[in-house]
Amino acid sequence: PPRSTLFPYTTLFRSLDIMVKDDVKLTAKIKVLDACAAEDDIELTYGEETIVLPVLRQTSVLSGMPTLSLSDFVPQKDTGSTTPVCLFAVTAGTAVYSKYVHDSATYDGILADLLLSRLVEAATDYVHKEIISQHFESIGIRPAVGYPSLPDQSIVLLLDKVLKYEDMDVKLTENGAIFPSATITGLIFPHSDAKYFSLGELSEEQRNDYAHRRGFTSEQADKFLPSMKKYI
Repeated sequence: PPRSTLFPYTTLFRSLDIMVKDDVKLTAKIKVLDACAAEDDIELTYGEETIVLPVLRQTSVLSGMPTLSLSDFVPQKDTGSTTPVCLFAVTAGTAVYSKYVHDSATYDGILADLLLSRLVEAATDYVHKEIISQHFESIGIRPAVGYPSLPDQSIVLLLDKVLKYEDMDVKLTENGAIFPSATITGLIFPHSDAKYFSLGELSEEQRNDYAHRRGFTSEQADKFLPSMKKYI
């Protein structure tokens, strides 16, 4: 291959060698909580507190197929049952990220950001498989905040009550933006029938219902869920 094609890879491997020599470590945290659902609100039991996590449901799918919501993968509250759900976060941390990504707008900064992000993705996959192999029977799904089934970025402000991102050297803005970008956080649903899905377009009724459950104004709903600007 042309040298220009190989150059990014040789630079990445050189950066990886440096990180290995520096004994760089990523940080991971998992909390397993009992969960049930009140319709499309997932209720997580955290000590004496109940954390309510509103989620959305698909509006339209192929004929004969059910519309899905993440709340389908935990029992409804009125059954009296709960099931474990894992909250997780994996990150490079602010100190490590800032050491290698001096300027994310430069070529070297872009490559370092890419490398750290890929390492975090690989570590997240490893953590998912380890927690499943040790405690559960089904691999389930691992939707991160920002995934098509969990698009509301401000959900991290609810997860922060449990995961305590600051203790992981992760910073949040009041809008739920995460620094460093080499961070993945979300939930693991170890349910045998759990599957990934996209929400698609949402009706105005759904938009208003979610905004009410989440305590959003109309402007906040548009801000945190851009796809909700289009109504059927």
